[in-house]
Amino acid sequence: MDLQEYVIDIKEPNPGDGYFVDNWYAVFPNDYHKKIFKNSVKNTGRLPWKKQVVKIYSSETGKSIQRIFKGAFRSPSKSEKGFPLIRISPDAAHVLRSGEIDRTPVSLRLSKGSKFKFYWNHFDASIRCAYKLGFIALAVSLIGLSISAVSLYLSIR
Repeated sequence: MDLQEYVIDIKEPNPGDGYFVDNWYAVFPNDYHKKIFKNSVKNTGRLPWKKQVVKIYSSETGKSIQRIFKGAFRSPSKSEKGFPLIRISPDAAHVLRSGEIDRTPVSLRLSKGSKFKFYWNHFDASIRCAYKLGFIALAVSLIGLSISAVSLYLSIR
């Protein structure tokens, strides 16, 4: 999608809230799934491993974040002035806005994100480290496998 004006709605994490339990999600208007990912939510089967990542780029700061797409099924999706609302955590809002966070429109570009980059650059250090350690362990195991294959070949020879 091209740059468009959005209003960022700060949503404080509330454990009892069904929409926004933690900092992983960004809540969008319902029709945005088809605009961003070129398919409907019905095609994903609503399965947890098929949740899609959206990249949110701010032209104001020149930075982007990646969050899991979540539709706003039971909440308003437009601001008082008609701009689409995006509900994100305060930490994510500070990346997208320079200065004070208020309800003035900001230019954002929404595009399909990468699950690899979502976990590689995750905001939670424990998840980011576990993901990167998994790739390091895979590389070490492949090196060990190749060393054992070479030694097996040399012993047979």
